[in-house]
Amino acid sequence: MLSTQEFADWSKKYVVYLHLTTKIASDTHQGLLAAKGGRGFPYLAYLNSDGAVLGLPSGRNIDGFSSGADKAAGIQAKLVGLKKKAEGGDKAAQKELVLLNLELKVYENAKALNAATEELDLTDAEKAKIAGKMVDFEVQDIMKQAQAKGRQGGQQFMIEKFYPMAKAGKRPGGKSAILYFWVFALRGAKSANDVKTFETGLQILKTHYGTGRYARMIQKMQQDLNQMKGGGGD
Repeated sequence: MLSTQEFADWSKKYVVYLHLTTKIASDTHQGLLAAKGGRGFPYLAYLNSDGAVLGLPSGRNIDGFSSGADKAAGIQAKLVGLKKKAEGGDKAAQKELVLLNLELKVYENAKALNAATEELDLTDAEKAKIAGKMVDFEVQDIMKQAQAKGRQGGQQFMIEKFYPMAKAGKRPGGKSAILYFWVFALRGAKSANDVKTFETGLQILKTHYGTGRYARMIQKMQQDLNQMKGGGGD
């Protein structure tokens, strides 16, 4: 579809940026695809001038591209309106802007998110959402550190980091963070025969990944839990 004249004509209404992930170290922005949510090729997303992903196409045709672009334009208009109100001192708009930016994954680290939220009057649900994002940042940092330790060393490192976090009640909010966090936290829980933590994490994984490509992995985890319970775990 992206190579057709129909797409070329449609794209003239927008500023199109083509990025190629070559995995050549000297090429710039090789982490851009993953940073913007891409997991495969081709990947089309709508970004604003700040680099925030405003949305994705609703289908792999011109109608899908157009509806996705219209929705993204609506989000951008909302951002602009909220920003104007927030700069004028509107507290409600300030909070709504921060929460919308949180959904759009604008904040790149815990420090930036802390700075944006420290003076906001947040509900308990909003605090929990932000706390989950803080854990996401911690999970991402640990995963980056693990990459430098090789396959086996990295996996053991994540087990040693994620299991104590899970046992202490920390809960990531982002879907990819949830997957990696609990897969390795459960390995630690299994080694410690910690039934409570294992069961908690398995239920979370079932909620987010209970069907599809991870169903067999979760079925094996359920078998592990059954064995742990039979053995009288904590």
